[in-house]
Amino acid sequence: MEDLVDEGLCKSIGLSNFNRQQVQEILQNVTRHRPAILQNEGHPYLQQKDLMDYCRSEGIVFQAYSPLGSYDRPWALAGSITAGPPSTGHELLKDPKLLTMAEKYHKTPAQVVLRWHVQRGAAAAAKSVTPSRIIENINIYDFELQLEDMQIISDMNCGWRHLMWAETAMHPDYPFKDDLPYGYVPGPAPEKTTVSGR
Repeated sequence: MEDLVDEGLCKSIGLSNFNRQQVQEILQNVTRHRPAILQNEGHPYLQQKDLMDYCRSEGIVFQAYSPLGSYDRPWALAGSITAGPPSTGHELLKDPKLLTMAEKYHKTPAQVVLRWHVQRGAAAAAKSVTPSRIIENINIYDFELQLEDMQIISDMNCGWRHLMWAETAMHPDYPFKDDLPYGYVPGPAPEKTTVSGR
């Protein structure tokens, strides 16, 4: 990857779905170009405070994907290891605390959450295919969450990770081993890892 930067084929290096130990390993082996960004799942139910602080101390931007708790809700699929709602009992954007804040600020719950990401110093990659929602997601710079509301959202952190890709949990570098449900036994590693079988 460092060679790609040297050759001008990319401007910087980014990481995704790395835990702190994996980021440290990369930093210990960098020779010329440190990673500029780490993209991991992040939202009020999974705030990744320690990882975000570590990235900040190393000059790495923390970018949250699924910053709104993932509207497509993989946890809603029966049979998923993350099946069922978060431990809060609410889908993130329907959490009563966020609904109250949205009413207070005359914003949507999504706008409140995106503003929270900005105010805590994180980048957020919100996705939408709906033009009105894309515009709505940008309109978060005309208000500021009060300190008590930032604290309420901070207190919502319950460690709920819903994007786990458990089918890859047998890999030695799987980054979310500590987040797998108690008693979960990963399947065997595949014998072939490519479509061609080579």
